[in-house]
Amino acid sequence: MKQLAPEERLALVDNAWALTRTGRASLASFLRRLDSLAGEEDRTVIGAISDSLAWLGSYAVRDRTEGPFARFVESFYRPIFEQIGWRPRDGEDSDTREKRARVIGMLGYHAAAEDIRRGARDRVLRHLDGTEPLHPDGAGTIIGVAATEGDDAVWDRYVRRMQAAQATDAQEEARFRQALISFEDPHVARRTADAIFSSTIRTQDRGLMIIPFLQGRRTRDVGWSAVREHWDNDIATAEPLLKQRFVQAVGQLAQQNYRDDAIAFLEAKRTPDIEETVKQSVERLRVNTAAAERLAKELEESLAAPAGRR
Repeated sequence: MKQLAPEERLALVDNAWALTRTGRASLASFLRRLDSLAGEEDRTVIGAISDSLAWLGSYAVRDRTEGPFARFVESFYRPIFEQIGWRPRDGEDSDTREKRARVIGMLGYHAAAEDIRRGARDRVLRHLDGTEPLHPDGAGTIIGVAATEGDDAVWDRYVRRMQAAQATDAQEEARFRQALISFEDPHVARRTADAIFSSTIRTQDRGLMIIPFLQGRRTRDVGWSAVREHWDNDIATAEPLLKQRFVQAVGQLAQQNYRDDAIAFLEAKRTPDIEETVKQSVERLRVNTAAAERLAKELEESLAAPAGRR
């Protein structure tokens, strides 16, 4: 694989994942393809691999495969992280900086690597204390990873920094606002869900948060509850584009235990201004749930096999 040009490797990954998602190739064959790309250095190829593994992590991983999947992600991304580290170096190109954010995100979110989560948390606390500001490149990812195991006190600090930055630093505000969706503790995630429908979050920013919030394996349950609770008073009365974003968010609930309720809910809430979006989201729910269920069954067997025997 390494003798191929980056654009050829990218095409192979994209095509292999498309075939896997649609059931025309096995997940085992896709993971073998990734095994052959160990040590990949190209930013765009790493991005494509990350998108596919993140989808598996959000939709195909189950409790029994969480550990093996985390180890697979760890084994792929750890060598890359060891090469590039936490902070940009003098003269480093933008591709490497973007790659670093991808790698830290995959190790922090999907490998649940303790050292990465701890390192992110320590860096964010120093940033909040004003003793060592985060480098802007990758700061959003580090802030999000640091939130994964955060408690009420950390959530409060994030909200305070978000609000303090509103008038002076739009990027800083966006980083801390978007990181609120990464808190995985159910109680703290519920605080995020409630905040999305309160004055804490500006109306125009709600759509930016709700879609990834419902995609999250640890957050979708509280997010789905909040959407149902707030639909009639806060969503049904919103302007059409925002309503469409919430319909699209419900369309992310591609799990067997959510699908039927989510489809029935969208059909019941259908109005002319979201007619087409509801239709598309219902179809997406059906297709993606079927893919998630099939790949969840394949994932356990695929991860159980040694790399050379997948």
